[in-house]
Amino acid sequence: MIERKENVNDDIKDEITAIVLDEEKATQIIEAAKTSMGQDMSETDVLQIKKWAERVVELIDYREEL
Repeated sequence: MIERKENVNDDIKDEITAIVLDEEKATQIIEAAKTSMGQDMSETDVLQIKKWAERVVELIDYREEL
């Protein structure tokens, strides 16, 4: 959803709130992302993180099926 710092704005607050189920926490996430001093990620990094996150979701779903 965010992927890069330039994508962080208040327009995505509703989406983040839906994920974390807490409006205050969503605001904190947005503020932290805006002030982050970390280096920008490469496209390869973003792809690897997305793949890893998808795998985590798959494992959670699999575990729930057991």
